Amino acid sequence: MHYLEVLGLLLALHTVVAWDKNQIYVPHAKGAPLTVSQFTTNTTDHLKLLHSQPGSQSVLVGGRNALYNISVTDGGALGLSGSIQWGSTDAHRELCLLKGKQHSDCQNYIRIYAQVNTQKALICGTNSYKPMCRHFNLPLDGAGGGDNEEAQGRCPYSPTHSSAYTFVDGHLFTGTVADFSESDALIYREHQRTEQYDLKQLNQPAFVRATAYSDYVFFVFREISMEFMNCGKAVYSRIGRVCRTDRGGPGIFIDRWTSFLKARINCSLPGDYPFYFDNVIAMTDIVNVEGEDVIYGVFRTPENSIEGSAICAFRMVDIIEAFEGPFKAQKDSRSSWLPVFPNTLPTDPRPGQCVEDSRTLPSSTVNFVKNHPLMERAVPAMNGEPLLVTTGRQLESVVVVQQVGPNGRNYSVLFAGTRDGSLLKFYTEVVDGTVKTTIVAEWQILPRRQVVSELTVVGDQWIVAVSGGMMVSVRVEDCGNWTSCGACLTARDPMCGWNEGSRACEKVSGMYDGGRTLLHAMDDEEIVRSICPDDNWIEERVVTRGTVSNVGREPETDYLVHQHKNTSCPNGGPDVILAGAYSAQTMAIALVAVAAVAVAVGALVGIVVGHRCRLECPLATGPLEHHRNQLTWSAKSRHLAHSKDVNLLMNANHLYSPPSPHSAIFGPHDTPQPPRKVDNLGLVDLEGMDGKDRRHESKNSTESLEKDPNNFKTDTLKKVKKTYI
Repeated sequence: MHYLEVLGLLLALHTVVAWDKNQIYVPHAKGAPLTVSQFTTNTTDHLKLLHSQPGSQSVLVGGRNALYNISVTDGGALGLSGSIQWGSTDAHRELCLLKGKQHSDCQNYIRIYAQVNTQKALICGTNSYKPMCRHFNLPLDGAGGGDNEEAQGRCPYSPTHSSAYTFVDGHLFTGTVADFSESDALIYREHQRTEQYDLKQLNQPAFVRATAYSDYVFFVFREISMEFMNCGKAVYSRIGRVCRTDRGGPGIFIDRWTSFLKARINCSLPGDYPFYFDNVIAMTDIVNVEGEDVIYGVFRTPENSIEGSAICAFRMVDIIEAFEGPFKAQKDSRSSWLPVFPNTLPTDPRPGQCVEDSRTLPSSTVNFVKNHPLMERAVPAMNGEPLLVTTGRQLESVVVVQQVGPNGRNYSVLFAGTRDGSLLKFYTEVVDGTVKTTIVAEWQILPRRQVVSELTVVGDQWIVAVSGGMMVSVRVEDCGNWTSCGACLTARDPMCGWNEGSRACEKVSGMYDGGRTLLHAMDDEEIVRSICPDDNWIEERVVTRGTVSNVGREPETDYLVHQHKNTSCPNGGPDVILAGAYSAQTMAIALVAVAAVAVAVGALVGIVVGHRCRLECPLATGPLEHHRNQLTWSAKSRHLAHSKDVNLLMNANHLYSPPSPHSAIFGPHDTPQPPRKVDNLGLVDLEGMDGKDRRHESKNSTESLEKDPNNFKTDTLKKVKKTYI
């Protein structure tokens, strides 16, 4: 066998080993189809989640000229329990059209809902690119409690603009834009804002989330990085904060924040050269995880980069600590951004610190905050790495549900929506200092190419997903998908356990769960088979390890996935991905089959490559099978390629056309020279180039080559050099 054939066979065997590490066939149990309820409007409604009361069975959604109150029944059905119609006036619509906007833009898209008290609610909309707010009576019945109020700085102009808001202490805090062109970005509370057109404070931000915590209101956003400008252009994820009691500063700072600071959020794969996910896309509200306040966020790579997403968690303790560290500043426009020396800071009070009355702050402190809003330290991700990484697909939204497993442990179960209409369900554990992520299921809940833009939990039982003109509900736990003991236990779903009494997979909420005897095994297959020895739950399926697409890092756990078609929904319904366990016999059969195919393919590739090489590559001994007057990649030929004799062997074309009038062989006065003759080697007649006729020398060289073809490797170049040099 030719050596290249052997090499191809070895490469094929290596491919089998690498494939075995990442994909293997394992047994699986079939599950019941997943039920999904839908609520649809027009695709141009740009639906947006506005309010979901914890424990309530309803959610408020803003749309085009309407505010919808959507209720979720115990069976998960979505229904319209009420709505408020609020459109733009004819004058505002005509003015919007005169400004060059489309008819679909010149509508009132509801974007803000804030409950002021038990009797009133504040609702704001884009109002044909002239934002307006109005108070409505509670319960919502469509009756307004006052006149329209201009909402410049409080509500965005466009329904697609990325804005955020929160209502706390009787005030509306918003992160949006204050002008029609969307160039004046700001963080605003009535009569108080960030500096106008100050790129150090806000540089084309896209706001994601606003939330109140402790003495502060935090804003999560992404913006063009000022500290990276000397090295190009980049977008960084930020978290900014202002004091809830900030009343503005003295003198000219009366309507400006005196406490606005911001820090970078770091969501990256660790290593000598970390891989950063710099674009924050979504963020959850603050949740308590085992006594610590945590937020979860979706981060993505830039649009012109590889498609990658990650979900990172951040502790509020680390966020507050970043704002207590050193500041970052630039001496001048040509200098690097460096930490500010502590001895140059105003000491009493520290810049950005909340005080009782900010109007009494010294001017030095207020000026320092204005010119140094950026912190040096970035907020690190919890456990130092992402909880989930995907490549080849983009995550768009995330929500978290706290669950007490049957083993008494607390689990944070996360649901992540994608840009192709899928919903991932997974949870994480920290084992021996290492983050282990287990993907429980994946459902196709929306038509493909529809984005799962927002997620929320309704009634602690249902996940409600929102797209542009559609809403769907999915059960938080769907233990009915597992119809056997083995399938239920190997699903590794912390929300499900096997009830031996009823022989069913049921929802669990604790160690004993109301006296029921529930079995649960999260990882150990031997335990599962000892509990369910006679359970016939084997079915072939594919399991992948590592990230969702298994690109870019070493996997740490086996992600068990299986696609099951939903036959109860129209057009096939959503696809349900279920979990299972390993089967040594099935794995062995699959590996043998794949190895045989790989060996056959490798041998075939080796034969083809070897035959091609024998045709094109000269052997070390013996005459050439044919001579094409071309260079070979030997040491001598590489040396020849850089010598002045390369022209003797490179031109194998016997057909010669006269040179262009712009050619370098023309005379000094641009006079065309007569065409050169071509000899039997395809060489241009060199007479006239150096004043000598070398045609007879070319002929002698050709004759010597024909007499001794076997010594071509050792003598040809010497003869050519001796003749022409």
